[in-house]
Amino acid sequence: MRILIDADGVITNFTETFETIYVGCGGKIPEGFIWDHWHAMDKLEKGIVEQVWNDPYLFRVQEPYSGALEALERLNKEHEVFIVTSTPHMHAWSRSDWFRRNAPFIHRENQIVFTSQKYLIRGDVLVEDNLLNLEEWHRNNPRGWPVLIDRPWNWEETPSFGYEVYASLGSFAQGVC
Repeated sequence: MRILIDADGVITNFTETFETIYVGCGGKIPEGFIWDHWHAMDKLEKGIVEQVWNDPYLFRVQEPYSGALEALERLNKEHEVFIVTSTPHMHAWSRSDWFRRNAPFIHRENQIVFTSQKYLIRGDVLVEDNLLNLEEWHRNNPRGWPVLIDRPWNWEETPSFGYEVYASLGSFAQGVC
């Protein structure tokens, strides 16, 4: 089975790293702030948000979610796995380096695809935390299996298609390996 897996929000904890760098740049997280939607950063100071986006370490130092690397390795042994990430191109080297250091079983030359148009990539499964990306992919891959990783920013979305929800990459891997 060809399994396409998003990086940020599925394998790595983008939001925690973003907040850490944001605070390190002098930003203040508003009281009660939660990542309830990808547009949550609109509630943060724009100049500092831009500074974080330009930080070369943003995609290099992210921590993996608990059990994500073990699940990724297990999936990679038993299936054809591709990382399909919309990491900005200016951070492609940092993201590739992250996989080289943390998941050396993923070969960056032929297993990492950088694109914001994930719907163009064919696979049997897309494991994603962004419901809009998943919906667009499913519309263009109607025989594919859309898998949503449960995160606060996708709780209030109302999809127009069927999909399965898993708590983590690890729980998905247990179901297919």
